[in-house]
Amino acid sequence: MFSVEDISYDSLFWTYPNEVNQKIEEYICKLKSYYKFNDYQGLLNKLTIKDDEKENNKGNFLDKNDNEYNIDRPLKLQLKFNNLFKSIDEEIILAPINLCLNENLETKFIINLEEMAIPMFHVHLVKNRIHDDFIYVITGEEEGYIKDFIKRIRLLDNHIKFQIQQYIKNIQPTSPLYTLIKKYNVTETSNWTFTGIINGSNNNYLHISFKKKGSEDNIEGTPIYNGNELYYDMIHLLSLNSYCFVYGEIYPILKLKDIIVIEQIKQNKKILSFKSKAYFTEMFFKEESMNYTTKEKK
Repeated sequence: MFSVEDISYDSLFWTYPNEVNQKIEEYICKLKSYYKFNDYQGLLNKLTIKDDEKENNKGNFLDKNDNEYNIDRPLKLQLKFNNLFKSIDEEIILAPINLCLNENLETKFIINLEEMAIPMFHVHLVKNRIHDDFIYVITGEEEGYIKDFIKRIRLLDNHIKFQIQQYIKNIQPTSPLYTLIKKYNVTETSNWTFTGIINGSNNNYLHISFKKKGSEDNIEGTPIYNGNELYYDMIHLLSLNSYCFVYGEIYPILKLKDIIVIEQIKQNKKILSFKSKAYFTEMFFKEESMNYTTKEKK
């Protein structure tokens, strides 16, 4: 998808060893795929959502005897670019990145961890429920590449909401969601909700999730770096089912591949809930910015 030549005019304001350096170089190359198009909205228009038949068929959601759905896990819709964009992964990746011109008037792409990290917090256990997201509170005073990063996420959220409307409008009887949509009288404008990557009462909370490391060695969690070192203690802490509060400045590289679909009760009525759940590709904490406690306030 990319080569060494792709990064010949790019800059890494990074003082870390080769492992982290290589990862960031790869992310720059992926992010460049989106910036090759002058119109980001035009790129999004090539992005659609499709049934994730492989994933959805793992479970038997439909009881054919009474035509009822029994969902014991979320259904998924998948992001798909059309065939014109074979160089772009099926998942979309976004992160702050700075663009400028070098002395040859060629575009240079810059990542600077020290400047581009944003303050995020995580509460691991709330009302006996484990949470897997870190949150950034959008102030409206963001500038430059952070402002652009937030803008691109909002455009992505709006586009996905529109695509869900189109999916509902053109639902096919062969779709795993067909019976569920008909059961709850879901239309383009009613009986469903959408939760974007940015959400909240004032639409000012950016949520990015991590994957917990499993109890077995073969279940990998999201890699977490504190500066230039893998932070094994934090990886372990976030794998537990106990309280902790974590705060720090993180360079936010997110990926989005799936739209989660669940049943939800709203005003004593069952509806469908669609959610864009973005994950960190890796978590890069700005060195010495991380703080945490395992003591819950009473």
